[in-house]
Amino acid sequence: MNEFETLKTDASEPQDADALNRQYAALERQTTLLQAALVVLSCALCVFIGIQWKQSRSELGNVRPGASQIIQNYFQREKPVIDTLQSRLGEFGRTNPDFRPILARYGVPVPSAPATATPKK
Repeated sequence: MNEFETLKTDASEPQDADALNRQYAALERQTTLLQAALVVLSCALCVFIGIQWKQSRSELGNVRPGASQIIQNYFQREKPVIDTLQSRLGEFGRTNPDFRPILARYGVPVPSAPATATPKK
C-alpha cells in the first residue's frame, strides 16, 4: 500500500452535514470580514491620495511663478548660444546635402547661398 492510497482513504471519511455547515459559515464570515476590510482600506487610500493631490496643487501654485522666472532668465541667457548653433547647423546643411533632410525635419533653416559681404564703394 502506498502513501497516496492511505491519504485518499483518510480524506474520504464521511463527515456529518452539521460540521460542513459550520465550516461553510466560518468561511462566509471570513470572506465578509475581508471584503469589509478591503472597502475600508480602499476608502482610506482614496482619502490619502485626495489630501496629497490638494497639497501638491497648492505647492505647485506657490512654486510656479518663481520657476517661470528662472526658466525665462535661463532662456534669455542661452538664446545667443542657441542662435549661433542654429546658424552653424544651417551652414553645415548648406555644404552637406545629405544632412538637409534632418535639418528640415527639425525646422532649422538652411541658407541657399553663402552670406557674402558686398564691398562698399
